[in-house]
Amino acid sequence: MKRICFIHMPKCAGSSVTEALLGAYPRDRTFELDGVAARTTPYPLIDVRRALLAYNLARPLQLIVGRHLYMTPELLDMWEGSSWHFVTVLRDPITRFVSNFYYGKRTGFPVINTDLDTFIAESPEARGMGRAYRNILGASGPDHAIDMLRRFAIVGCFEDLDTFWSQLEDLAGRPLVRPHANAAPLRPTYLTLSQLARVDDLCAVDLAIYRGVFDVEKKDAASFQGGALEDGRQIVPRPDKGVRS
Repeated sequence: MKRICFIHMPKCAGSSVTEALLGAYPRDRTFELDGVAARTTPYPLIDVRRALLAYNLARPLQLIVGRHLYMTPELLDMWEGSSWHFVTVLRDPITRFVSNFYYGKRTGFPVINTDLDTFIAESPEARGMGRAYRNILGASGPDHAIDMLRRFAIVGCFEDLDTFWSQLEDLAGRPLVRPHANAAPLRPTYLTLSQLARVDDLCAVDLAIYRGVFDVEKKDAASFQGGALEDGRQIVPRPDKGVRS
């Protein structure tokens, strides 16, 4: 079995991928980051997660997973070309952002106590949520992140998970059970054009990364046609009140 380090991007099917890999690899050769325990240290959370990744890459393991390990360019430089294979999944950043917002409202991870309009207008956490890919990779900007991701063994596309699962099974060398973890309750999710424009702005860096990796044509927020959330429900654009479509 090939050694896999899975970098879990929030709300990008990571819980399902982690569960599938844990079912295929020996637990005594696996490190799984406990995201709750990682929050209990007196040290900056990102530093803890990066240190744990650095430490476990040096151990005689076969699988590293967890919510959420933070990569750095230096770690990729150090381990690229080794027996480790880095894997991740990216999702359209607008749908990922919206899914992450409602997940936080539902579970408290992260804690969100406001409505969407207030969150995207005032919350400092909204900017970080919109830059999840860049932040988790430790990249200086979109081009740097794209270069890093092109050195991964697999960068799956959430919008084409069948292809990703086939690639992951080839890498693991065996079939994987494909669970569906952390699905949100069924419901339509409506965003006004103004909300979409603001989320588009918050996600500008991650949108550039996503488009660069998958060669997706750049579009403005007004042309957004809707996006599937993790359980198949849709983000449905609608005009602002008083605006004729």
